[in-house]
Amino acid sequence: MHYLYHCYSSFSSSFKERYIDGAGPDVARRLIEHLCSYVQLVGHEAAIREHDLVLDFESYIALRRETSAMRTAFDLAEYCLDINLPQEIYEDPVFVSGYNAALDLVCLSNDLYSYNMEQAKGHGFNAITVIMKSRGLGLQVAVDFIGGYCESLLDQWQTARETLVGCPGKDYSDVFRVLNAFGDFIRGNVVWSPTTARYFGARNAEVQNSRCVVLKVPFSETVNLRE
Repeated sequence: MHYLYHCYSSFSSSFKERYIDGAGPDVARRLIEHLCSYVQLVGHEAAIREHDLVLDFESYIALRRETSAMRTAFDLAEYCLDINLPQEIYEDPVFVSGYNAALDLVCLSNDLYSYNMEQAKGHGFNAITVIMKSRGLGLQVAVDFIGGYCESLLDQWQTARETLVGCPGKDYSDVFRVLNAFGDFIRGNVVWSPTTARYFGARNAEVQNSRCVVLKVPFSETVNLRE
């Protein structure tokens, strides 16, 4: 126990020295707030999973934004760019539109990739499951809905970038760089997910070429068959 405490203490001190003390005041404050929010709400997500509850789509998106930890990742991206956007930017409706679009794109694309694995485990906290159960749709229709929704989010993110850059008399170059960094997360997730064995295992290349996924047998059914 003493060793674990020492490791945690060393990690915390190092992180404070390298990030909190080195980051701008606004981005450092946002990171702390987002970390605290994540810790509080991830327990709520765990309770939803435990009781097999299915939210409506709007409620799901609102919670997914907080429990994905992507807000903290976005804060780290801003820090790596050595940028400290003032809070008024984060309250600007155009920036918020681009920010939320990037956030939702990462979360929903992850849900698309992870659905097969999660449905096999009986997990219902996934956008596809939410759409199917809350709107009474079949699997393919729900997937198509998410795909179309992601396309609209991409347009929303691009529109926000173009709108801010085109504002006369204002220098939004740092804002543009930050939104572009969020876009790197979108692209990175799309590239990494079908590359890792986490979601499709040995069928990565097959899935990328065919765009078809063979559903796994739910774990509960496998157990019943063995019994």
